[in-house]
Parts: sequence; structure tokens; C-alpha cells
Amino acid sequence: MCPPKRALAPQIVASPARDRWYPASVIIADATVWSAALDGQVRGLDALLASLRQRREVSAPAAVFAEVLADCTDDRSAGQVRGWALDAAPVNETGLAWLASGDLGARLRSQGIMLSALDTYLVTLCVREGWQLWTMNSAIHRVASSLPVRLYDPPGLSSK
Repeated sequence: MCPPKRALAPQIVASPARDRWYPASVIIADATVWSAALDGQVRGLDALLASLRQRREVSAPAAVFAEVLADCTDDRSAGQVRGWALDAAPVNETGLAWLASGDLGARLRSQGIMLSALDTYLVTLCVREGWQLWTMNSAIHRVASSLPVRLYDPPGLSSK
């Protein structure tokens, strides 16, 4: 069991990858966004996501695509997700980001806030890299105000 006053690892805010080249504004889209695009749940989402993908401004770690792929019920959807994953801009992932996300997850749980390990990792990754997180997950939206994570909320789309 973790001590109640567990400190966050310093790696959550310092990333050696910041010196690498990425577009000026990287957006990490979580599984809720990719799933909504796949299902056609939000008007205009497909066009926006396609535009951001073309400019290489939106991406996701492979684990996000794996999560969406696991929920696919037909070959067409699975093929679409595989295409997105193979075409996605690479995301710098390090073991330190995963460890820092474990520390953040422990802190959130001690406050009664439950996020999945992957959601906590995405928050940590975006904080470390200075990227924006695009999510339709209401739990992340609720905790975002108490964390230094920037959420991407495109105008004209209802993502909450």
C-alpha cells in the first residue's frame, strides 16, 4: 500500500523528449475521440480529425488504438482503426512517463478519483510534453482543472 502523502515523481513535469521535433501544437486524442469518430457520434468530428491527422497535429500512443480496436465489432471498423494507427505521427513514450503516471494515479486514487491506467498515462504524457489532450471522457474533464494538463476542446464540437 502506498503512503498517504506520496510525492509525485519529478519526471511528471520534466521530459527529455522536449528537445525533439514535433509540430508546434501536438494533440493527443484518447480512445473516446477515436471511437466517436468511428461511430459517427459527433457531427463534424470526422472532418476535423482528418484535417488534424493530415497536418500531423493529432496522434495517440499505440495503446489507445489497441483499446479502440478491442471494441471493434466488424472488419470495416477494425481496418479503419488499424489504418489510423499505422498512419499516426509517432508519439515519444518512455518508461519514466509510465512510472510518473503510476505516481499520479496513486495520488488521484488517494483523493477518491478513479481514472484508468491508460487515461492517467495520457494525462501524464501531455503534461510532460506540453501537449494538449483531446478527450470526451467526463472524468478527465473533471480532474483537469486540478492538474496542469491542457485540454483540446475544438469549437463547434460537443466533447463533454
